[in-house]
Amino acid sequence: MINIQRTVFGGISSLFTTSLHVVAHNLNLYNEDIKLLPPSIKSKLLYILSKRGILSDANIEFCLHARLKEIDLSESDVTDEALATISKTCINLVKIDLNSAKESRKTISNDGIIKIARSCRWIQVFYLRRCLNIGDEAVVQIAVNCKSIKHLNLGGCSGVSDRSLQALAENCPNLESLNVSSTKVSDNGVFQICKGKCCNTLTEFHMALCHNITDEAIECIIEYCRKIRILIFHGCPKITENSRIALEELLARECSNVKQLTWTVY
Repeated sequence: MINIQRTVFGGISSLFTTSLHVVAHNLNLYNEDIKLLPPSIKSKLLYILSKRGILSDANIEFCLHARLKEIDLSESDVTDEALATISKTCINLVKIDLNSAKESRKTISNDGIIKIARSCRWIQVFYLRRCLNIGDEAVVQIAVNCKSIKHLNLGGCSGVSDRSLQALAENCPNLESLNVSSTKVSDNGVFQICKGKCCNTLTEFHMALCHNITDEAIECIIEYCRKIRILIFHGCPKITENSRIALEELLARECSNVKQLTWTVY
């Protein structure tokens, strides 16, 4: 059993933190003991392990608990197996970060994401940047099951298309930020978002390097998404000078709160 005790000299915070780092460094020695720790300590240990990028399919189960609200796997090498474990334990999850911090991630598929979406229905933040094997099938399940979703990053998920945007438009009234850069989305998908349930909540839209986006999509966002503050669409080869003209109209609005714009005119 891991034994963390108060000393007569005080300094409990330092001793506690040091003990956690020792456990994290020698994780394989304490797996069974970690299971017995209270949720608050498990959460702190999980944070350390996630920052070190040493969470894996084999050890993640020891640190999970039903009260867990957030988990960051952006630095860790996990597969659908770990996601299945999370889906069985962490039904109160509100944030999961699977963004690939380094190289693109190929070990996560639609199957793992669907398990999370169907079990963890309170998720508000779902980050999947550069998860190459994620497509419409997974995003539709996120939209249908996680109706409280506010922030969704699908940048670099090359299998994502207009079908995903249609599902989000129909089911997610609280969506605030959406990243679909380097995907297959086109004007039709953007039109769905602009006329969907989230048009009044969307403040951030990333569409960089989307080869099927034209000026019509940009003009539609400007017309219908009146709260937009960040609009990213550089590297879209079908964009012309007409988008710049439309952006001038956006910036001229008295109620405009635009903070960031990036685009490329071809």
